[in-house]
Amino acid sequence: MRLGGAYELFHLAQDTEELRQTVLDILCAHIRQTTGEYEYQKKHKVPENVDPEKAVSEPSEEVQSLLNLLFVQDHDVFKGLRADLRGSWMMGADLRTARLEGAVLVGVDLQEAKLTRANLQGANLEGAQLQGANLEGANLQRANVTWTQLERTNLKETKLQGADLTRAKLQGADLKGASLQGVDLKGANLQRANLQRAKLQGVVLWAAKLQGVDLTEAQLQAANLWVAKLQEANLTEAQLQGVISKKNCLISFEKRIRTQIGKESDLSEITFEGELGPDTLDCIVGDLPVEADKKLREKLTRHLDKPKSNKLPKNSGAITGTYTREDAEKWIAEYKEAMSSVPKEDTN
Repeated sequence: MRLGGAYELFHLAQDTEELRQTVLDILCAHIRQTTGEYEYQKKHKVPENVDPEKAVSEPSEEVQSLLNLLFVQDHDVFKGLRADLRGSWMMGADLRTARLEGAVLVGVDLQEAKLTRANLQGANLEGAQLQGANLEGANLQRANVTWTQLERTNLKETKLQGADLTRAKLQGADLKGASLQGVDLKGANLQRANLQRAKLQGVVLWAAKLQGVDLTEAQLQAANLWVAKLQEANLTEAQLQGVISKKNCLISFEKRIRTQIGKESDLSEITFEGELGPDTLDCIVGDLPVEADKKLREKLTRHLDKPKSNKLPKNSGAITGTYTREDAEKWIAEYKEAMSSVPKEDTN
């Protein structure tokens, strides 16, 4: 009966444009209320005795049907309108190719959700739980992803230009080939993350935790790596030309790229070796799955009680030096093209 009523409201929105935001608000409120109930969450959560990496949880048929109707089915009824799903419990939801531009998703639970090729441009995902979710090929440009939990998340080939990932938890996440130009990753946790061939020009990685991260062939030109931790990172063919190691770099992507034209990389504040105590090591590996914890602990043990080193390890394979004006203008043009389709208004 409830689904029948929802479909009647949807058809009303189809026929009456001025009622579309009202209908969307009503149906989103129903999802928030339904998934916020204790009995619902008890029934649809992952059992405590199940390995989170192997767990399967799905929303109720009613909630999944509403999500399909509002965001997945091929229609433009709610195009340009903002959905408010804050705090909703949608573990394991199927939102492949979903249209969630500018959506309010603060504190949502989307663990293990399927979000491949979803459009989340300008969405507010602050504090959301997306552990183990599949976001391959998703669009998160200018999204607010601060304090979001993205451990073990599949973010291959995602578009994240201009997104705010301050303090995001990305331990073990797969960001292979992702586009992160100009992204703010201050204080983010990326231990053992896969950033192979990721585009990271001009990214802000102040105080980021990058121990054991794979940066093979990653493009980090003009990235800000002030006091970043890179012990045991794989830097094979990583592009570090013009890397910045200063705190005062609150400037636009374009200016940051142009400012570093022809400048040598500054590695003076980046930690590549040493500077680990037992308590710090426990803190670093504490949020990782058991097997990943073991592997990273083994790698980092040799850094215990060793002096800090800001020099690239021997045979690191990283490429330092400078880049040209032509290189800079190419990256800026790519960034502008990527951002041209993103709404200019503040959707946070």
